[in-house]
Formats: sequence, C-alpha cells, structure tokens
Amino acid sequence: MGSLDTYKKFKAAHKNTGTKKITFQQYADIIIGFNVKFWEYLCETGLPLKLPKGLGTLVINKYKPKTTIKIREDGTSYTKDRRAIDFVASRKYGKKIYQLNDHTNGYIYHYKWTKNKNTMEDAPIFKFEGCRIMKRTLAHYIKEKPETAAKYSSWDKKL
Repeated sequence: MGSLDTYKKFKAAHKNTGTKKITFQQYADIIIGFNVKFWEYLCETGLPLKLPKGLGTLVINKYKPKTTIKIREDGTSYTKDRRAIDFVASRKYGKKIYQLNDHTNGYIYHYKWTKNKNTMEDAPIFKFEGCRIMKRTLAHYIKEKPETAAKYSSWDKKL
C-alpha cells in the first residue's frame, strides 16, 4: 500500500465530513513534514519515541559490532566478524580491512523498532527500515554534532 492508496482512503473517510478538500500533493507534504519532525526529534533528543495505538517504540540504538570465534565440527576455528568491510582500502592493500568508525569510538548507530510491548497481532512479521533521508540525517547528526551522539544509548534489553 503506497501513499496514493492511503490518500484515497483518507478522501473516502472524509468525504461527507465537511472538512476542507486537499490535493494529493498537499496530503504528501503533510505526511513528509510530519516524518521529518519525527526523525529530527529522535536525532536531537536520543529518547525513545512511543508509537500510537500500541505499535511499539522507535529508538536510535548504539552498539559495537562483535567479533566471535567459532569452532567447526572438525575442531578448527574461524572468526565471524560483524564489522563492515572498507572495500576501497581492501582493494588498495589486497587484504580485508574493516571500517573502524574512529569518529564514534567504534560504535554503530541505527534506528530500531522494538515490538515487545506491541499490541499488533502480526508484529513479528514486520520490520522497520528507515528511508535513505532518515539514515543520512542520523549520519549528519553523528558527524557534524558529536555531542548528540552521546545522547544515544544501547537499547538491546532496556525496552
């Protein structure tokens, strides 16, 4: 279901209510404006934002990627690394080089939707993935305003 479908449902629901008629462009501008304020609030405060109608909570999660050593059945070991690979540097030096995220002390930040207090029946089948603008806004806050990065926490077990 896209924004045009939701606009059609909105029009149908408000057909005989006497409210002012709005165009699809006005409707889209309102939705986009709300979403921008929504993620700017998350980026500026670092606080969890409880979604309406029992849909869970949206937070900015901060974590350090883990490196684990696994043992195969034949007794040999291998390393399973969750860090991102720096492909440009890897090609240049001919070996695998990881992005160290020095500007964030090794932490990675991302949006996380917690569904543990969710009243929606099919919540486990849904996933939240922020749009590109949302991700770039978070990256901007972390790189340009390092003091805001200190506001973000690790929310793995807290919510």
